[in-house]
Amino acid sequence: MSGLHHEAREGAAVHVRGLSFGWTRRPVLKGVDLDVRRGEAMALVGANGAGKSTLLALLAGEEPYRSRWRKPTCAVEVLGMDPVRDGHRVRGSVGYVPERTDLPRWMRIRDHLRLVGAIHPLWSDDEAARWLEAFQLDPALRYAELSKGQRMLENLATALALRPPLLLLDEPFSGLDAVARRLVTDGLIQHMCDHEATVLLVSHSISDIERCADRGALFVDGRVTRVGTVDELKGETETADLEDALIAAAAAGRAA
Repeated sequence: MSGLHHEAREGAAVHVRGLSFGWTRRPVLKGVDLDVRRGEAMALVGANGAGKSTLLALLAGEEPYRSRWRKPTCAVEVLGMDPVRDGHRVRGSVGYVPERTDLPRWMRIRDHLRLVGAIHPLWSDDEAARWLEAFQLDPALRYAELSKGQRMLENLATALALRPPLLLLDEPFSGLDAVARRLVTDGLIQHMCDHEATVLLVSHSISDIERCADRGALFVDGRVTRVGTVDELKGETETADLEDALIAAAAAGRAA
């Protein structure tokens, strides 16, 4: 292992090298390389179907690797653990919020919180109450009564109540109005400050990425093709616009 590679691995909350994966024989991830530094917020950006959500599910230990895709050269570490071999420990250390979570329609918010709190080692009732208040959610509401945006806020509040050192968020701004999006970005920033936490998120919301992310990783056709700070990515266009930079980088990646 080279000195540069070793340094990146030691300072990384997420370390991925050569990860290929597919639900069938057709791969979704095609040799992903990625390092997410401890204490930073990184946004995964790219077109629909590029593999971003699949990567998050694998890192969270929610989906098993299929042996035919897990090659000897592949390396995946989450907080220094293997999401397959150490899946239970990873799931106990990560706050994972998928784009969609289906709970029983009769379940109240407080029921969901009690269920998660009973099985999660990092759970904090005080943090749960704090984030429900911040996101203006009544714990007596049933899941059937929640809008799409409120369901995302409830899932995020549950993840934040775990006080996780790593948050993995899939489209956390989906379905949210402008006020709620600001609550989420402020909440993420506060969580990182309070707990020296790391955030890896998937989002198509350019304005929210600019507000809360330190770096962006561009996904094109199952690979990470570019990683840079938000300012670096913006500086690569004449307009200094992040969306223009992402479109240009995506076009370049497809042409490569």
